[in-house]
Amino acid sequence: MYESIPNTENRPLCYPLCYVIEAIACCHLAGAGLDVLDHEPVQKDHILLTAPEEVRRKIIFTPHIAGVTADAFVRTYDLILKNILRVQNGEAPLSCVSI
Repeated sequence: MYESIPNTENRPLCYPLCYVIEAIACCHLAGAGLDVLDHEPVQKDHILLTAPEEVRRKIIFTPHIAGVTADAFVRTYDLILKNILRVQNGEAPLSCVSI
């Protein structure tokens, strides 16, 4: 049995939710933690809300906050500071984002 499937990416699950629910119902998967769903906000007839209660109790989903931790903030601000200092010194930043 797999212990769990975490999903914190802003894209669809690697497995359709019906398979995740079936795997939990059949005890092949202990649970799932979902930070992002394919379609939000969740509608009343969403498969997660209509699944059997024993399955729903093993699924945790959060509103895009699973990656918001003190450690993530420290790492983010550390990288920002390093990149600012590198640019000030005429060096390329460690990471770039195209907008």
